[in-house]
Amino acid sequence: MSSNVSTMLLRHAGKMANSAAVVANAWQHRSDVGVSAAVFAGLVGSNMGYPLLDPLAGILVAGGIVRQAFVTGMDSLRDLSDVPASDKETERLRQTCLAVKGIISVQELKARRSGPFLFVEVTVGVLGTISASAAHRLAELTRQELLSKHDGRVANAVVHVAPLGATGLGEMYPLWARDHDFIVDRVRSSIATLAEVQSVSEVQVYYKDNGHIAVKVDIVLPSNLTIAQAHAIAVKARREIE
Repeated sequence: MSSNVSTMLLRHAGKMANSAAVVANAWQHRSDVGVSAAVFAGLVGSNMGYPLLDPLAGILVAGGIVRQAFVTGMDSLRDLSDVPASDKETERLRQTCLAVKGIISVQELKARRSGPFLFVEVTVGVLGTISASAAHRLAELTRQELLSKHDGRVANAVVHVAPLGATGLGEMYPLWARDHDFIVDRVRSSIATLAEVQSVSEVQVYYKDNGHIAVKVDIVLPSNLTIAQAHAIAVKARREIE
């Protein structure tokens, strides 16, 4: 009874710590009891006139040792071979990513085991219109959550960001017209022809999934303009860009 309890406690501790060595020690403890019982039975049977019980006990003991060695060895090889995490554990990792505010989807998640630890690589989807700085922040927040929310199980996490709706390459345009810097320079030079515009503060380029390119431009206008006048200048600037 006490042997079974000790084995169960050791196995539970090994699984909690994700330690194959502790789990193997639990089975070794149980095997020692079984081996001792088999040897004792063989000796008693031999002394009582059943000599075949002694070699049979030896065969049972040897078989038990070989079986446990095989099971433990296979478990250790799986840990050393970077096998994927279980489906249940992978789903937990996915939910951790989705719990980060700003993460819309998890497009791909790979988690491999190495000993008691997990190494995670994940691609998360964010709004395609946010800045690169904001996207990087979400990736770092996701990484921190993965490292902190799984009891130290995740040793390292690499988070990639996919801008949803803006993952194209500008395929609808000639190759020379797809370059980011070329587009920004062309937009700035087009707006520079408008005398009403004091400066261009920012130009953001978006490569849409359908192959088209969109731009968002922030311009600085005189502060004494009315809303209607400012809107008219913005429309004129858009025509110049198009």
